[in-house]
Amino acid sequence: MGKLNFEYKDDMAKSLMELKINNISEIIDYQLKMLIHNKSKYLVPMNVKEEDMNLTLQYDITDKMSVKKYLSKNLLDKKDFIYIVGQIIKSFKECKELLLDYHNLFLDMDNIYIKKDGKEISMMYLPLKDLYENNRENLVNIINKLISNINKSEDDISVMISKVVMYVNNDNFNIFKLENMLEEFQNIKEQTQMSVHKIETSENLEKENLVEVNAGIIEKLKTPQGITVQLVFIAIFIGLALWLEEVGVLVQNIDKLIGGLVIGAVIDYFLVDRIIITKQENKIEMDKEIEIEREEETNINEDDKTIVIPNYAYLKSIDGMHEDVIINKERFEIGKIPDKVDFYISNATISRHQAEIVESDGVYGIKDLGSRNGTYVNDEKLENEQTRKLANGDIITFSNESFKFVCKE
Repeated sequence: MGKLNFEYKDDMAKSLMELKINNISEIIDYQLKMLIHNKSKYLVPMNVKEEDMNLTLQYDITDKMSVKKYLSKNLLDKKDFIYIVGQIIKSFKECKELLLDYHNLFLDMDNIYIKKDGKEISMMYLPLKDLYENNRENLVNIINKLISNINKSEDDISVMISKVVMYVNNDNFNIFKLENMLEEFQNIKEQTQMSVHKIETSENLEKENLVEVNAGIIEKLKTPQGITVQLVFIAIFIGLALWLEEVGVLVQNIDKLIGGLVIGAVIDYFLVDRIIITKQENKIEMDKEIEIEREEETNINEDDKTIVIPNYAYLKSIDGMHEDVIINKERFEIGKIPDKVDFYISNATISRHQAEIVESDGVYGIKDLGSRNGTYVNDEKLENEQTRKLANGDIITFSNESFKFVCKE
């Protein structure tokens, strides 16, 4: 992208960035109309001023500052970083929804805007021809600059930084997988669940300790020494009751007292003995269940068979804006008709029936289906209906969407 000369204007009511267009043919008309007539959440609001046969694109940046200026005054924490990168990614996705070419997003730190409170990122979109740039590379540069401005003293920030840096600077970088990675770092619910789990674990340990203590007491009562102690106490109480009867005390209630002692002994037997018996029975049942489960696992492992997965060829997005596209049919069509093609590309420059990849005995080829903007292999345009043999590593371009062809040969 060549140097663009923006001019800042402030008329007390609005702050504008203006770009004069000397040649009206440089404008992509349908993109301009989409921007003017559709309310956007992540793109800077834009209008057009026409005077003396010249057009001026006006971008409303009222109450906003450039991200570069914002970073000169503020260090980012983990939450800020995730928010800003997430908003930039959403602007890419919004372009696709509005049938705009995300390559025309102006990815420059001086021209990405943010509200002064650090919220609401806005991107500038340029509806101009011949502005193709590898926005994947520009996005990686911006992310690296944002990372350099993170407050490194924050707890656990180093883990996120190292993972993001390694991923975005890898050849397999994909913008949507990055979004998923950031969402995982932001997942407060997961952290809450971990905290709850710790509390529950602590409570369970306390309960287990309490059960172990109680079980220990019961086990002691079951020993010969424990039984002796019980019998001694019962004998003392009976002897005391008989002595009281001899001296004339509790004569009327002696039967109730002795009856109560007998009932207590019976209850003691059933409570203590039956708990221990039940405990032993449960232990035996648990042991049986464990043995059964182990046997089943062994059988499963013995019966396992190796599953052979076909080595499909696939397309890898050059700019990381698409997931890997597996070519799993002998005739695999690419185009812009949802539910009618095998790989749907939401891009206004792609034709309804763009191209077709064919496979025969493990050999792949590609042909253009009369597309408006052409299909290219290694920058060489295909003739209409010509089938070009594909080799591992070839770069296929459908209009302005480029993919690497990957196939084990």
